[in-house]
Amino acid sequence: MRATTLIAALVILLGILYLAWQLINSNLAGRARRDQKKRKSDRRRLSRAEKRAYKYAQKLYQEGNFRGCAKILEQLGMLRESINILEKAGLIKEAADVLIRIQRPNRAGFMLARYGMWKEAMDCYKKANMPLEVGKCARELGDLPTAIPYFVEAGATLEAAECYLELGKHHDAARLFLRVKEFDRALDQYIHLVDSHPDIDKIDFSEEELSFIMRKLIEEKVDTRLADILVARKRMVKLMVELIRNNNLASASAAYLRNTSDIGPELISYKDFSRDENLLLGALFSNVGAYEYSGMVYERMAEFDKAGESFEKGELFERAAYCFERAMNKTKATEMQIMSTQRGTRNITNSKAAAAAQSPSKPPEPAKPKAPPKPSNPFSIQDTSTDALVHADVHARMELKGLNQAQPQVPSPTDAYLKQTAMVDPPKPPVKAGPDRAYNWDAFLQAEFLVDLSTPEQELLQDICKAREYPKGSVILEFDHEPIGIYFLLRGTISVWKRDASGNEFEADKLEESDTFGELWLLMDQASRVKFVAQSTVQVGWIKRADFEMLMDKNGAIARKLYKRYAMRLVMKLVNDQNQKTNRVAS
Repeated sequence: MRATTLIAALVILLGILYLAWQLINSNLAGRARRDQKKRKSDRRRLSRAEKRAYKYAQKLYQEGNFRGCAKILEQLGMLRESINILEKAGLIKEAADVLIRIQRPNRAGFMLARYGMWKEAMDCYKKANMPLEVGKCARELGDLPTAIPYFVEAGATLEAAECYLELGKHHDAARLFLRVKEFDRALDQYIHLVDSHPDIDKIDFSEEELSFIMRKLIEEKVDTRLADILVARKRMVKLMVELIRNNNLASASAAYLRNTSDIGPELISYKDFSRDENLLLGALFSNVGAYEYSGMVYERMAEFDKAGESFEKGELFERAAYCFERAMNKTKATEMQIMSTQRGTRNITNSKAAAAAQSPSKPPEPAKPKAPPKPSNPFSIQDTSTDALVHADVHARMELKGLNQAQPQVPSPTDAYLKQTAMVDPPKPPVKAGPDRAYNWDAFLQAEFLVDLSTPEQELLQDICKAREYPKGSVILEFDHEPIGIYFLLRGTISVWKRDASGNEFEADKLEESDTFGELWLLMDQASRVKFVAQSTVQVGWIKRADFEMLMDKNGAIARKLYKRYAMRLVMKLVNDQNQKTNRVAS
């Protein structure tokens, strides 16, 4: 029994070993057969003539005539051998031509790209309809404008955005980064666009872009320079509303200061704010120096103490006195009435009914023609403070300029306030002698140099501007003469003359009405390198450097706006010079 069991076990073991040997042997045999397997072209029989041609090809190969050898092999149908011989001989273009002849442009492009022949590879990939590979070859060649549309066609949006970035096309790069949800990189490009583009209002932004920028300004602590884009597209009111609703006072204040138009009335007239949001709106106006609007908001909410403080800061003493009286603060009310009597008052309402209540017997003045709009300035900031408003009837001036037709009316004082002021008869301020009306001062007020200033601030500069008339052919400023300061062309045309390297004079430019020259002469002493000649009878105004500096010392609001303008011009000049230097180095 034992022997039988042992024999059975040995038989089973031998059977297992035999099966294992068969399996291994069949695997090795199959591998050997695969190794010995030949292509169909290798197995085909050659005719006697083909054999002679093949032997001749071998002879040419041994002699180093690789082109002749490859051509014969190609004729014999041995395409792989022909291509291998040409490639090993360094004849890459000829090898690629063989692939193209047999309708394999994709393989030809791959071979050419492997050897850095990007232009030839790009042509092959175009034939093969492979846009992604075409874009890569064009990028390797440095032809980014060609690469971009092929990347876009292939869906390689990020690669296309990178190409736009290298070309300095920040808006196009931002759009593509936004499409692939590279939000941080998109924001960087929008900020760069704001800093580098002088006419941001001329750029066409899509609704998707504007919504993205507004969402980022509302939800995240991003750079408020992005608000300039919303300013250019008239979206600032919506942005300010959302920032206030999100209790983001700091960002709201920074964004408001970047605005170039007065949106205060629209914010005041917005009716969907809660009480807390209205308090935040009042704090916003106070932060940016718009004390009139701040006082109006607080007064509407019956926060008379805060309203009185705002009107006091805005030098609206009568209205401050009324608010302090409503707040039962007799001391401050009396103080404001004294200040009103000593310094006069300003009418801050533009309501016809309120004006009639204050002077019912005075006939309305005839309407004056509107001045043409000033050119837009991407760096201008509308000053909402009242420290520079020294003349009466400010809002009447705004109405003449057409601002109030496009915006909601500023809320008028309450009836109680009008009755209170009707009993006060403050002394009238002395009439200020104005400039000589024989000159065209409208051209002065329309000069781009003054575009950032309010009307009263422009008039302060007009007061220190002297003017005279020059006959045709007069030299207004000669070469190497010391200029007085800044010059304003009020009427006529002036030609600008320069000298070339040989000292010959040539006409370089012409100046028309409202043009200025010599802005930098207000900051430094420098002899003129150009000559200005009257082409017709002209009127020229000028502001002396000493008078300008004295006004800047007295009025910080004007100084801040004009010096900001100087700084931005210098920054733009430095950026342009740097870009030109970079382009010269790259070329």
